[in-house]
Amino acid sequence: MRRISQGLLAAFAAVSLSFVSSAVALAAPQTPIPDYTPARPGEINKEGIPGGKQGAHIDNFLEAQTFSLKNPGTNPKGANDFNCKPKPGQLPLILLSGTGEDAFKVWADYSPRFKELGYCVFAPNLNTASFSESQTYTGDIIGSAEAFGKFVQMVLKATGASKVNVIGHSQGAGTLPLAYIKWFDGYKYIHKLIGLAPGNHGTTVLGLDIPYKYLNGEGNMDPWLKKVNMQGWTQQMKSNSFNKQLDANNIDFGEVQYTTIMTKYDEIITPYTSGIINQPGVNNIVIQDVCKQDFSDHLSFSYDNNAFQMALAVLRDQDPTKNIKCEFVPPLFA
Repeated sequence: MRRISQGLLAAFAAVSLSFVSSAVALAAPQTPIPDYTPARPGEINKEGIPGGKQGAHIDNFLEAQTFSLKNPGTNPKGANDFNCKPKPGQLPLILLSGTGEDAFKVWADYSPRFKELGYCVFAPNLNTASFSESQTYTGDIIGSAEAFGKFVQMVLKATGASKVNVIGHSQGAGTLPLAYIKWFDGYKYIHKLIGLAPGNHGTTVLGLDIPYKYLNGEGNMDPWLKKVNMQGWTQQMKSNSFNKQLDANNIDFGEVQYTTIMTKYDEIITPYTSGIINQPGVNNIVIQDVCKQDFSDHLSFSYDNNAFQMALAVLRDQDPTKNIKCEFVPPLFA
């Protein structure tokens, strides 16, 4: 991986990608991997593969969340068949969850739908909290990115593909795959990255970032969270140094095609525009610019049929803002 010394460019770029002009011609080289805590392996979700029974097709967030909490490690219907071989013109599709979200909670709807369309679908559970395996992706995000890289290699070996496509939600839509791309050569193995409600530059969480920063969160809160493998929650706070490390010198996407799909009614990623990356290779979409009656929030966004149509269009090399049959979508009940 390429390295550059600390200098004026790094100091300037580390302020925030939100100030980077869309006229930037090329992404700058990657930075050395910061110190991080490796992912905590699960007992149920060994090697990231959900070890529970296969769940039913559920088309709403609240029902899927309730089932997930009671049944940790449930496998989304249609996911994680390592005997699956992609059809001509398709790549393996990995569905990547966010912080505290296991695969079933997030992908109980999308997984069977993509499977029915002929895709080889995979949905890992990685880096769980020490007290519950329904709480995944809670540990150090760089550690999660490293573990995700190992899962990607398992998928490539099983399917015979050279690259994968990724649809992610929340942390799995942005900071985690971006860390994989930046520090673990992920740009070599991802063809298309589709992010639902990513927080690429950190979040204020409706103002909670202010007391976190005031109380010296990284010095006081994060060491305690680390003991239970939950520091991934606060790493996404806008004031946390992780975001500066991730933003520093931009992201070299290589040939990765990155599409972000955001909702104006996001209550977790605030402001929702934190998902925007203004550099070549990134297509930023606000779903309400296409479907005005879409009131989906952060939590239920992976159950939004409008967003599903957009993601499918991207996978099919079509314009995700055209020919979408928009539906009315209420918050929480997508």
